[in-house]
Amino acid sequence: MKIFLDTANLDEIQRASEFGLLDGITTNPTLAAREGGPFRELILAACEIVKDGVVNAEVVSTDTQGMLREGRELAGWHSNIVVKVPMTPAGVRALHVLHGEGIRINVTLVFSAAQALLVAKAGAYFVSPFLGRLDDTAQDGLQVLHEIMDIYRAYQFPRRFWRQASATSCTLSKRQKWAFTLERCHSRSSSSFSSTR
Repeated sequence: MKIFLDTANLDEIQRASEFGLLDGITTNPTLAAREGGPFRELILAACEIVKDGVVNAEVVSTDTQGMLREGRELAGWHSNIVVKVPMTPAGVRALHVLHGEGIRINVTLVFSAAQALLVAKAGAYFVSPFLGRLDDTAQDGLQVLHEIMDIYRAYQFPRRFWRQASATSCTLSKRQKWAFTLERCHSRSSSSFSSTR
C-alpha cells in the first residue's frame, strides 16, 4: 500500500515526509490556487520534497489539444511528475497520445468499472475511482472497486489504483481490507493506493 496526500500545501507535504510514510502527492487546480504563487514553482518544490515518490499535476484544459500541450509541458518539468487528466472523451484521447509518448498518466474522475476498463486499455498509469463521491450519491463505492478488481484481474492489466475515498471510520477499515486484497491480487503489477477524496 502507498500513501499519497491530496494537497498542494508545501508545509503539509514537508511534515508528512518527515514521518517516512509519504509516497507522493496529488494536486488539482483548486488546491494549487489556494496556495497562491506560480504553479510551476509549487510543483517543482513538491518534487524536491517527495524525492522518491510521484507528484500528480492536473491539466486544466477541457479539449484534447489543450490537454496534450499542458501534459507535455508538465511532464517536462520533472521526472517525478505524473500528469492527471479527467475521464472525459477529450481526456481519453489525450491519454492515448501521451501514453504513446511515454508520459505517465493518472486518469481522475472515474466513477464506474467500465470507465476504469477503458482507461486501462488506453494506457493509464494510475486509475482514480472516486469511491467517496459514489458513496455520497447513495451508490456502493466498494462494489465498484470490487468490479474493477475483477476486470483488472481477468485482463491482467499492469495498472495502479488510487482509492479516491472519504476516510470515515466506518468505511476506512473496509476499504483498507479491500486495498490489501487488491495489493495481493496485483502484486505482480505493483498496484498503488491513496486515501484521498
